[in-house]
Amino acid sequence: MDDNKGWTALHSAVSNGHNSTVQLLVQTLGANKEAEDNKGRTVLHHAAANGHDSMVQLLVETMGINKDATDNRGLTALHLGAWFGRESTVRLLVNTIHVNREAKNKEGKTALDLARNMYVSHSVLSFAP
Repeated sequence: MDDNKGWTALHSAVSNGHNSTVQLLVQTLGANKEAEDNKGRTVLHHAAANGHDSMVQLLVETMGINKDATDNRGLTALHLGAWFGRESTVRLLVNTIHVNREAKNKEGKTALDLARNMYVSHSVLSFAP
């Protein structure tokens, strides 16, 4: 079931940080873990944008979701994490999950470029361990 944004129950559970509900939906009820909303965003995009680090780990490390998936604008989870200033999520994506930190959106911008444009703190910009 989708809403008017194309969100499934899984998108809602991820966005709200409900790890156990996400596990139930995917592992027991067979929810499509790669489902995209109307913007082409996967649940990993939503987890990163909301700074849900444990959810990001669950989705990538346990459920095997595509860590470098892009939305309709070419944005990855890293782009969204950087855009929203989710420092710990950015560190997790870069240093532990090893996403492509050089990925460019359809405007040719990396996550670092987006973070700069949003005046995000220097610690997020560094992508350092």
